[in-house]
Amino acid sequence: MTVRPRGRFGHSQNPAPRDQGDETGWQRQVLDLARLVGYRLAYHTHDSRRSAAGFPDLVILNPRDGRLVFLELKAERGRTSPEQLAWIAGLQACGQVAEIVKPSDIGLVHALLTGLVDSRMEWEAALLAGLVDSRMEWEAGT
Repeated sequence: MTVRPRGRFGHSQNPAPRDQGDETGWQRQVLDLARLVGYRLAYHTHDSRRSAAGFPDLVILNPRDGRLVFLELKAERGRTSPEQLAWIAGLQACGQVAEIVKPSDIGLVHALLTGLVDSRMEWEAALLAGLVDSRMEWEAGT
């Protein structure tokens, strides 16, 4: 892993998440972050036509911490299907960490993976209370 150089005042030279319009690039970024914070197991259905309609894109498991996270990845302007909403709501109703995330949600993804929060609602409450900063700045090299 290489760390990209930082610009003036400690800000990344590329502050925007990679490949904002590309779900594949977004997936790579999420998996890089998951590895960075200790996750070693991840599953992605490579051909979603062969899985249940709406099943989340990523299932990420950290057995050391006992954390299981389901993520439906969307491009910044991506739309969510009713089946995807049903899966996420169903998983949440069963007590699982499950969210729909876009590249602008990188801070939320980090908080979900590290166990800081278990839902978008907790994340937004922490933001409002000033307990977290939404500008999660990191870039793992490939």
